[in-house]
Amino acid sequence: MKKITIVLLALSLMSCASSPDKMQTAYVSPLAYKNHDCDQLAEEVSRVSRRENDLYKSLKSESDADNAQMAVGLVLFWPALFLLEGGDSPLAGEYSRLKGERVAIEEVAVKKKCSAEIILDAQAMQFSGSKATFSIKGWDDGVKTDSATDRNEALENAKLQALEKAGYNTSHITGVDDAETKQRLLEKKSSQILVSGYKINDKGYQKNGSYLVTFIGKVNKLR
Repeated sequence: MKKITIVLLALSLMSCASSPDKMQTAYVSPLAYKNHDCDQLAEEVSRVSRRENDLYKSLKSESDADNAQMAVGLVLFWPALFLLEGGDSPLAGEYSRLKGERVAIEEVAVKKKCSAEIILDAQAMQFSGSKATFSIKGWDDGVKTDSATDRNEALENAKLQALEKAGYNTSHITGVDDAETKQRLLEKKSSQILVSGYKINDKGYQKNGSYLVTFIGKVNKLR
């Protein structure tokens, strides 16, 4: 019985697909982008981001399925372990390479003094694999304009707090002067860090005249 247990544990450890949150970043030489101008680097960031997000979802699904199957196999039905994906697929290698491309693009963008938006878009998110639950009160700037504008300000404030909860340095966003660029950066980083399924509750204007929203959900924690 002891030998069987050892074999099953070894099989489960060998067969489970890795979570993309824990995958290493492959090295990609910045020389591959040395002749790109800032506009071309922005296009590369967009391409890498789209593919990286698609791969993340696929790899996370594989990893979660393997972990669930392993739990069933170890506790209830050990032959289920033989149905695991069998380690990391070739997509894992591509995902690590894309992370490396981000780092290379960022280095070139900094040297070419491209806009902060391009540089921040190129920064690869390094997730820890853990999540943090948040319940946040988001406020507007206290200057009453109209409900739509004030609500948006309150929601932006809540999202910034959520990013900080994940360990993200929000000064990269708040330090940007252009309002439209700042908004785009906030939405992009929020889409990467926030776990889907969060809830936004409008509390409306409070006695002090400020607009309030409550923001409840989870974030992927950064390393």
